[in-house]
Amino acid sequence: MKFIKLSLVAAIIASSLVADAITVSGDATLTSNALWRGTSLTDDTATVQATLGLEHESGVYAGIWGTGLTVGSELDIYAGYATEIAGIGIDGGFVAYTTTGPDANGEYEYTTDQYGEVYLGLSYSTVVDLGVTLYKGVLEADEDSTIVELAVDKDFGAAYVGVAYGAQLDEDTGPSYYSATVGMPFESVKGDLSLTYANTDADGSDAVFAVTYTTSF
Repeated sequence: MKFIKLSLVAAIIASSLVADAITVSGDATLTSNALWRGTSLTDDTATVQATLGLEHESGVYAGIWGTGLTVGSELDIYAGYATEIAGIGIDGGFVAYTTTGPDANGEYEYTTDQYGEVYLGLSYSTVVDLGVTLYKGVLEADEDSTIVELAVDKDFGAAYVGVAYGAQLDEDTGPSYYSATVGMPFESVKGDLSLTYANTDADGSDAVFAVTYTTSF
């Protein structure tokens, strides 16, 4: 009986230590246009988005992200590991995209593992924050793609700016894309307001814009 009691105490202590090592975070977003890789997911209409994430002090993390679409919604589940070696950030993981939308009869059908990607990113901070990320499509062979995304960001304190370019290495799977964002943080509400311009290199592609407000916890 004494051994059982000691085991229970040890289990409680271990659970407490694990819980203390995990950080829970999230955000809620209102945007005039849901943008993804140079295109609109909502036909230039407003929607809401949300993220809930868990991160262990070891660098392991996981979470979910959701957004409204033109018709239906999208829920993405991701997991990965992030660390830093000699000042270089390393971040790798997997994300599965799932969507809800009408079927041929106009009824809603939940589709799981519709598409997925593995990713590996490197980042470095000097005068600006530099990042390069490789995305490799998986799960669906006919949607398999490889993208290299370059990003440059600068935080001025009262405002921040960022530009990104994603090069689609397989032209048959989609166009390359680019974007530019300017924003202002609001410390009192743990949020920020931003304006984003985005487009792709596809023939006849039109520029898209989004005004976005995000608050985090």
